[in-house]
Amino acid sequence: MGLVSKFFTNCAYPKGTMGRMMLRVMNACHAPLTNWGLSFVTFKEG
Repeated sequence: MGLVSKFFTNCAYPKGTMGRMMLRVMNACHAPLTNWGLSFVTFKEG
């Protein structure tokens, strides 16, 4: 399996050291969009 193929497989099923790095990058990249979307949601207690 080539490096590029391994990289994209790890996007779908992150595992090992490369998977942990992938998840950190994905979390950092997706956080602004998630925060923007959540700014439109009203939460009620209970």
